[in-house]
Amino acid sequence: MTILAGFLLFLSIACGKGQERLSIPQSRREPVELSASVDKAVGNPGDIITLTLSADYQPDVSLELPEVADKFKDFRIVNSGVSQPTKKGDRLVAERWYKLQADLSGSYVIEPIEIGYRLAGGEQKTAKTPKIFLEVESLLAKQGEAKDIRDIKPPMPTPPSYRLFVMILAILAGIIALLVLGRMIIERLKNRSETGKLIPKPAHEEAFEALERLLKKRLIEKGHAREFCFEISEIFRRYIQGRFGIPAIDLTTEEILPRVESDGIIADTMKPVAREFLTDTDMVKFAKYQPSRNEIEKIVENTRIFIETTKMVLIAQSVSDPHGGTR
Repeated sequence: MTILAGFLLFLSIACGKGQERLSIPQSRREPVELSASVDKAVGNPGDIITLTLSADYQPDVSLELPEVADKFKDFRIVNSGVSQPTKKGDRLVAERWYKLQADLSGSYVIEPIEIGYRLAGGEQKTAKTPKIFLEVESLLAKQGEAKDIRDIKPPMPTPPSYRLFVMILAILAGIIALLVLGRMIIERLKNRSETGKLIPKPAHEEAFEALERLLKKRLIEKGHAREFCFEISEIFRRYIQGRFGIPAIDLTTEEILPRVESDGIIADTMKPVAREFLTDTDMVKFAKYQPSRNEIEKIVENTRIFIETTKMVLIAQSVSDPHGGTR
């Protein structure tokens, strides 16, 4: 019994040491194991090849898969992505993938990709992938040389076509028609413009017509006194400019009044009317004064009186006709 017990004890110790030897490689794995793979190593031009960069690492390692698109300059990157780390046993696995496309046939080598990481103690280390070899085969090489190619037949004689000649004639006819039409329109506009210049409308008639159009807008009844004063002021100033040659549209009230009162072109009785009109409308336009209905009616009445009194009277209307009557 003593010999048998000793033999069993020896076997147990030997087995234990053997188990320790078997577990040593597992504990000696690198903190980070970096790999790169493709779904196919041989393809044709235009095929999509998926390259996957994978990192298998310990949880206490600080690691992030960087962007390595610059490593694939011989390919077009159709798409790419990165996955969040997943747990695999007592380690983590992270992946970054690329969809690559080669346009030209040939042999390609993707050089090793190196990334850095940090151990739990702060030590900086690097890991590197192996080289990847890719072969892009030409389709023509697979098919072999074509032996049934025949010479191209000479071109068949074609009957003469008059389509181009007809198109040129049509374009020329269209251009001539446009020129004639344009000339007619220009002549008509020119005649109309000259006709309008021959019989100019007197300044007082234009002023009275503009005043009637303004009153039909009923701005006072709608409560738009300020807008009304802006428009009637423009009518008044345009009349002074057309009747007396004073550029009243571009001048301020302070610039208009000295010309009206000192040039002697306006009767003395109308000078106070002009001053009162310009002053009252400026109060509403710029001082935001709210006039009463009576004040608005007075502004309109002053406009009518000023235009009617200062309008130009044709002298020819008072010349006697030698055959009797007046002309």
